[in-house]
Amino acid sequence: MSLALPRLLGHRGALLRAPENTLPSLEAAARLGAEWVEFDVQRSRDGQLFLLHDETLERTTDGRGLATALAWSELAALDAGAPFAPGFAGTRLPTLEQAVACCERLGLGANVEIKCAAGNDEVLGREVAHAVARLWPARLPPPLLSSFSDAALHAARDAEPALRRALCVELLPPDWWTRLRAVDAVSIHVDHSRLTRPLAASVKARQVPLLAYTVNSAPRAAVLRSWGVDGFFTDRVEILRRFT
Repeated sequence: MSLALPRLLGHRGALLRAPENTLPSLEAAARLGAEWVEFDVQRSRDGQLFLLHDETLERTTDGRGLATALAWSELAALDAGAPFAPGFAGTRLPTLEQAVACCERLGLGANVEIKCAAGNDEVLGREVAHAVARLWPARLPPPLLSSFSDAALHAARDAEPALRRALCVELLPPDWWTRLRAVDAVSIHVDHSRLTRPLAASVKARQVPLLAYTVNSAPRAAVLRSWGVDGFFTDRVEILRRFT
C-alpha cells in the first residue's frame, strides 16, 4: 500500500476485549499486536473533543441522551466501562488528548474518525484537525483523519492541509472519485459487506488505497485481499494479523 497507510486497524481499539473507544480498549489492541487503531471523536457542548461512537450515550455509558448536548464536566463523570463488564466499572470517556498520549505510549498509529452530530460537521472537522496537528507525536506514523461527512473533511483540509484524509462510505457511490478528489482524500473506506469485486476493481483502477470495515474473519479477509483491498478495520486483530 502506498503512503504508509495501515493494513490492519483495531476497530474502536479492541472492542471485544474492553469498552470501545476507551484507553483500556486501545491498550488491549496493542496487547493483541495492533500497530494501528481507529477511534471516533465527538465534541461536547462546551468544546471538549472526546471519544465516543454513537450520537447518544445509552449503549456504551450510564448516561442518557445526545452526547453533544452535554458539557464535558457531565460527560467526564459517566461510567463508560460498567455497561461492557463489571470489571471495567469506573472507566471514563477519554479526551482526544488522552487518547493521543495513550497512542504515543503504546506506539500506535491512529485513524481518527470525525463523528459528526447535530450539524456540527464543519466545526468538528476544523477542531479535530487543529487538535490532531497540535497533539500528534512526530515519532508515530502520520495519522489519518476520516469521516462519512464531506463537509467535515473539507473543513479539516482547510484547517490543516498537511494532515491526510480518508472518505468513509457504506456502499461505494457512483460519484466516489469526484468526492474523494474534492476533499483531497488519500484513501476510501467501505463497508465490506456491501463491497463487490467490480466495485473494488473500480477503486483500484484509480490506484486509490481501499480499506474495508469491519472484517472479522480470515476467509472474508482473504477474499477481499484477492479483490485488491489494501487494509482492514477489525474487531479481531488476533485473527487478521497474518494479513498485515
